[in-house]
Amino acid sequence: MPFTPFHLGPGAAFKVLGGRYFSFTVFGFSQVAMDIEVLVRLSRGDSLLHGFGHTYLGATLIGIGGILVGKPVCEYCLRLWNQAVGPEEHHRFHIQPRISWLAAIISATIGVYSHLFLDSIMHKHVHPFEPFSSANPLLHVISAGSLYLLCIGLGGFAAVWSLVLAVWRKVNPLK
Repeated sequence: MPFTPFHLGPGAAFKVLGGRYFSFTVFGFSQVAMDIEVLVRLSRGDSLLHGFGHTYLGATLIGIGGILVGKPVCEYCLRLWNQAVGPEEHHRFHIQPRISWLAAIISATIGVYSHLFLDSIMHKHVHPFEPFSSANPLLHVISAGSLYLLCIGLGGFAAVWSLVLAVWRKVNPLK
C-alpha cells in the first residue's frame, strides 16, 4: 500500500481509542517516513520497492526517528494549523499543539509496526524478519481487497465514534 491513505484508517481508530495518549500527526509522520525508501526506489526505477525499511529492524530505526524528529515537527505543524484557524472557528478547530513524549512513542511505534504489518500481508517482496529470515508468514493471509476494506472500516469506525463523542460532549458538557 505505498502512498495510500489506507494506512490512516487504523491510525484514526487508534486515535479515537487512545485519545491524548495517541498523536495522529506523529502516526502519519511515521507512515510517510516508512515509505521514503519506496519513493526513492520508485524514482530510480528499481524493481524491488520495499527493502530494509520494511523489516522489523528498519521499522524500529524509522520509529525512533519518528519519535525524535516527528514530535517537534508535528508540534510545529499543529501550531501553524492553530494560527491559520480564525478566532471565530478557534473553539471548533483548535488542536492542542503539545504532544507528550509518551504519545509520540506510542504513536510512532504503532505507526511503523502497523505499516509493516499491513504491507507484509499485501506485498510479496516484503521480508519483515530480514536479515535473520526471508520468511513472511503474513503474506496473503487475507486478500488485498479485504485488507483495503479492513482499513476503510477502521477509518469509518473512527469517524462514527468521533461523531458520537462530539454529540455526547455537546449534550453532556463538563461543568
